[in-house]
Amino acid sequence: MNNNEFLKNCNLYDGKNYYESADIAIDNGIISDIIINNAKANDKQYFVMPGLVDTHTHTYSEKQLDNLKKCGVLYTCSVVATNNIKNIKNKTKAISSYSMALGGIQNAKAFVENEIRHDSDYIKVIIEDKPRMALSKIKYDVLCDIVKYAHEYNKKVAVHAVTVEDEQMAINAGADILIHIPLKEVIPDDLVRSIKEREIAVIPTLVMMKAFSKIWIMGYRKNDLEASKESVRKLFDNDIPILVGTDSNNSIFAPSIKFGKSVFEEMKLLSECGIPNNKILEGATSKAAEIFSMDNVGTIVKGNTADLIVIDGNPMENIEDICNVKSIYVDGGNIQWKL
Repeated sequence: MNNNEFLKNCNLYDGKNYYESADIAIDNGIISDIIINNAKANDKQYFVMPGLVDTHTHTYSEKQLDNLKKCGVLYTCSVVATNNIKNIKNKTKAISSYSMALGGIQNAKAFVENEIRHDSDYIKVIIEDKPRMALSKIKYDVLCDIVKYAHEYNKKVAVHAVTVEDEQMAINAGADILIHIPLKEVIPDDLVRSIKEREIAVIPTLVMMKAFSKIWIMGYRKNDLEASKESVRKLFDNDIPILVGTDSNNSIFAPSIKFGKSVFEEMKLLSECGIPNNKILEGATSKAAEIFSMDNVGTIVKGNTADLIVIDGNPMENIEDICNVKSIYVDGGNIQWKL
């Protein structure tokens, strides 16, 4: 990349606002100026926006980081990613919990303190009625204590909950973020009110729920996904933050979800729930960064590192254009990809 670049006459979504025509100056990898033009030009324009955030992955390798980056996912909220993965330069940047709180934990304070010693960015808890990932379900009082001690360290608590009952447990315990959305059952109105009142954000991972809905041997049917979509509609209609997350993984416990490209499908599924395109983009950029306390992420503003993507099309008008990534800037570097 040259030391100086100038992206001229672009459609710009800066993470919060949309402009039909803007010029963006990049000096030595830093956004040095943004000029909003008065009128849209007649010639072809590209769409510039912040790098996407996938708010729920299981990222363990450089190859997975590369697959995310190729699709414009420049940040991810992972689970159990090592500091080596978190600190690699010129790749997708990861924040992560150090481990996961499962059933069997007895000392919540010791668990949280161990997470803090190992540079955990947030605390991850799993609740399972019929555990696949633990031998027993986490106890409610232990979960409450985990939230209490995490908040003392200013760490947010993200809870895996896949049933209405488990979501109620997470909400009552004071969780900050709910990961997943129930299949088969629609979230009841009183639970939606509790989520709103307690200012909890939700990561539906509809792409994962869709994959589960195809596993008949586990008692699911394809139309079970409609309940999940209805829940997302209710949450959005009540102004509850909906974040874009996929649960991308190579796990033996769940359907395998591709790193990178699954973000495009997740955004399409959110659109099918009736969420406007600008709110979907917000849930994959500035709102995701805000909820996970990621500084200087998800927005295009003067002084920020130029972590951004250039798209052939306009996802503000057609969300499926999000997959037409033309250029990717990571740490200010311009990397060309043909997807």
